[in-house]
Amino acid sequence: MNNERGEQLPNPEDDPQLKDRVQRLMKFLRELVKARTKPVRNLRQHDNIIWLSGNLLSMSIEHSASGGEVLLRARRISLDDAPAVPVGLRGWVLGNIADSASTPTLSEESSGVDATFERWLAEWRMWAKLDQERRPFWLLYQDLQKVLQELTSRPESVELVLASGLLELSANAAGEDIRTLILRHDIFNSSCGRVEGSPGSLD
Repeated sequence: MNNERGEQLPNPEDDPQLKDRVQRLMKFLRELVKARTKPVRNLRQHDNIIWLSGNLLSMSIEHSASGGEVLLRARRISLDDAPAVPVGLRGWVLGNIADSASTPTLSEESSGVDATFERWLAEWRMWAKLDQERRPFWLLYQDLQKVLQELTSRPESVELVLASGLLELSANAAGEDIRTLILRHDIFNSSCGRVEGSPGSLD
């Protein structure tokens, strides 16, 4: 953008003061929405929950991270397709070969293809072992990507929170069923996942 004398004007998006004002305004709006919102006392009422414990994932959480720094690193994983069924076995292999948790079987009505099936099954088992190792990381990355997209599309009404300390109380004790996390830390969207380059991206 140029002025009347042809001189290039500074880009408003690069103005640090303007960025600071926008960030403070967004923070004020989030705090305003939070103050008017009834506290969530049951985890089922949240839009989405990603559990970072109780599974086989080795999560990397930076406990000493401060504002603007990386808090959570999620590995980007690619998945390979299951080995194709040989032509001579088509129609005889039972089960979903794309499901690495369920081993395919050979139809009892097949004839003369046992050796071919065993060779293919050995290759499938190698693929299945690798798939089961990778898939939890792949699913985690997909979940974080969806959360990041939701934060980008609705930053004024959706927040990302890292929480711990599960509290469970029955209705007899608390008047209503309570199942919530009592230690929580609000996270800005650019700290979701492993940020590389521009804020708001996942590695």
